[in-house]
Amino acid sequence: MIVKYCGKSDRDVALSKGKHYICYAVKFYPNETDWYCVIDESGIVYPKDYDADLFEVTDARVSRHWELGVSSNNKGEKAPCLAFDVWAHDVLFHGRMFEGDREALNLFFAHKTMMEEEFATPEIKNAAVALNRGFWVSDPQYDEAWEANPMNELTRCPSTKELFVNPIYTGRLSFSENR
Repeated sequence: MIVKYCGKSDRDVALSKGKHYICYAVKFYPNETDWYCVIDESGIVYPKDYDADLFEVTDARVSRHWELGVSSNNKGEKAPCLAFDVWAHDVLFHGRMFEGDREALNLFFAHKTMMEEEFATPEIKNAAVALNRGFWVSDPQYDEAWEANPMNELTRCPSTKELFVNPIYTGRLSFSENR
């Protein structure tokens, strides 16, 4: 899910008005607004909870990495959430990231990488070049090729880590296409 910050907060937030953010989890607390977990501009490497009312949903597709799980807020109240598997099934996972737990952060970074490639945002403008050999693509500026996942709208150059629009994106897994 991709959300855009609308700039309508009455408190100081580390978000840029008009910028699109990947939503890494959604929390649904009763009698409260929903919460989107996004990585903001504060320099903190894990997602923080933000009131959903601060955002416009620009891409409502749910991540294929999400599962329905349970979250806990700072009052100990439990509520449904959508998040990747480990987060969805460990109510303390977000807190473990906050505390700097290396295992939790490594698990998050692995899922973050997958989720960053899943859906395109308007900020990513450069496209990789399809090489017409299976799922192989290349960086348009450098002589590097890699195999892209046709299920992802974006692909990442292995050496530079730069994200590109994926020219072989099909939106579905098919082993007969593009081979």
